[in-house]
Amino acid sequence: VTSPDAVSTLTEALRKYQVNSVVCTLGFVPKFSGAGEDRLGMDAVDHRGVVALIEAAEAAHLAGRFVLVSSLLVPVLETSPGSDTIEAALGSWKPPNLSARMLNSLGGVVEAKAASEARLRASKTLDWTIIRPGVFVDSPQGGLIVGGAGRFTGESELDGRGLGHPVNQCKSPFFASSGAVCGITRAQLGEVCALVLTDPVASRNTLEVVARPDAASLAEGHLLTSAIRSQRKPYQNRPL
Repeated sequence: VTSPDAVSTLTEALRKYQVNSVVCTLGFVPKFSGAGEDRLGMDAVDHRGVVALIEAAEAAHLAGRFVLVSSLLVPVLETSPGSDTIEAALGSWKPPNLSARMLNSLGGVVEAKAASEARLRASKTLDWTIIRPGVFVDSPQGGLIVGGAGRFTGESELDGRGLGHPVNQCKSPFFASSGAVCGITRAQLGEVCALVLTDPVASRNTLEVVARPDAASLAEGHLLTSAIRSQRKPYQNRPL
C-alpha cells in the first residue's frame, strides 16, 4: 500500500479476486527510534496507505462495504480534506486531553487516522463503516458497548454518563484511564467487523467500541448497531 503504483495494483487485485467487501486494519507500528521516523511511517501507512486502498475500492466499484478500523480519540473533521497532506486535513486541531496527547505522540497516529477517515467519508461511491476501538487488551473484560463518533473521550465524567459505577479494575482503552470503560480484545473487534458488514444501520456510520463487565456478550444474530441513532447514548449489546 505504500508503493507508487499501490492504487492500480490494489484495484487489479480487487477485480481479479472479485472482492465484495473490504475490512481495512492497516496500521504502522511505532519504532520509537525518533518522532520524525514514526511520523513518516504513520503518514505512509495510516494515511496514504489507507487512502490508496479507498481509491482502489472506488476504482474497482466495490459492491459491498468498506470497513475501516480506526481509533478512539480520532476527531471527525468538519469538511473533507482539500489537500493530500495531514496538516491540511487537520487544520488547527490539537489533542484535547492527556489521553489524546499520549496517543498522538506515537508518530501523530491520531492525525493520520483522522485524515484517512475524512477521505473515506468524502467518498461518493463507497458504502462504509468506521470502527474505533481503543488500546487492545489480551482477554475479554466484559460485553461490548457501542457509541457514536466522539462518545468516548478518556474523560471520566463524559465516558461514564449513563453507564453506572466506575470500573477501575479493568484495563482501559486509553493510555490515561477514565475509569468508566474497558478495552476490547482483537477477537472482539473481529466480531464487530463481521457484524457491521451486513448491518444496514452501520452504513456510513462511525462506531466507537469499548467494554464493561456489566454489558452482555455478543451473540450471533444481535444487531450490534441497532440503537446507534443518538451520538450521546451508548448501546449495550442485548437481544432484540
